[in-house]
Amino acid sequence: MSEKKTKQKQGSNEEPVVKLTKPLERGSDGGLETIDKLIFREPIGLDFEQCGEPFNIIPQDDDDAPTKIELKPKAINRWIAQLAGVPIGVVRKMNATDRQAAMGVVLKFMGKSAEDVA
Repeated sequence: MSEKKTKQKQGSNEEPVVKLTKPLERGSDGGLETIDKLIFREPIGLDFEQCGEPFNIIPQDDDDAPTKIELKPKAINRWIAQLAGVPIGVVRKMNATDRQAAMGVVLKFMGKSAEDVA
């Protein structure tokens, strides 16, 4: 099987890539395709309409307390699938390590990091 390669630029950097610790398979016209990495494109406005917000920001009663961020797992899965160009079923089969790495890419696009939601 030949691997599709796209040369999209995100600013002056290459697009983010998550190398999967456990490759996945998906059906294609010629049989099964092995996916060993996810290449993420930069999000656009339409992605927000189609995927929804990946997290909720919850203000705290105490002004000194940090703002809480509540992750929305289903929306994050949609974001991963959309930005990596893979079916949602592939995302649902990802192991926890790979899913967390992909979620980190999505959160980074949103200006957040794992530390922000811990």
